[in-house]
Amino acid sequence: MDTSGSPVWVDRHDIRLLLEPMAPIPSTSEAGKTAANVGWDDLPADAAEVFLLGAEAIEDFHREKRRRMNEEAREARLRAMSPEPEAAAAGDEWGGSDEEPDESVVLVMQKTARMILSAPNPTQMEMKIVMDFGKKQPAFAFLGGRWRRRWETIRASTNEALQKEKARSTGLGGLADYGDTDGEESD
Repeated sequence: MDTSGSPVWVDRHDIRLLLEPMAPIPSTSEAGKTAANVGWDDLPADAAEVFLLGAEAIEDFHREKRRRMNEEAREARLRAMSPEPEAAAAGDEWGGSDEEPDESVVLVMQKTARMILSAPNPTQMEMKIVMDFGKKQPAFAFLGGRWRRRWETIRASTNEALQKEKARSTGLGGLADYGDTDGEESD
């Protein structure tokens, strides 16, 4: 079939004719040799457990597995947010260290604190930042519990600075100057 100069007109059901031919299917004798090398190691970890279960039992198994994973994730989040240092240190992957962050991380902390505290809903903003950057960028490890003391001091000082700035900008509540009104009223 020579298609070098003319366009190819193909019906959507005949497109399979343009595909490369498939590899030949091995005979049963060859399949028997490769089947001996296949075992449970090639399958997902759950396959051995659910092999003999019925459809309803498999659904229950997967539901229970999802529930356990969600519970473990919840416990990890609660440990990371725990205010008690001994409770956080028990599950803290950084071992409760008092290490100081680099200057670049301190700048990220300051900008993040300003962003979080100036948001209309600071908790929601913090969770959004954790979801967007928490695991992807190591500079945001302070949101997961690393450098906890430094993060708390930066957040407190930023909160104080924002409160002072807000009080200063309020001034007289929007009243600036009445000006001279003696010349306007001449009774």
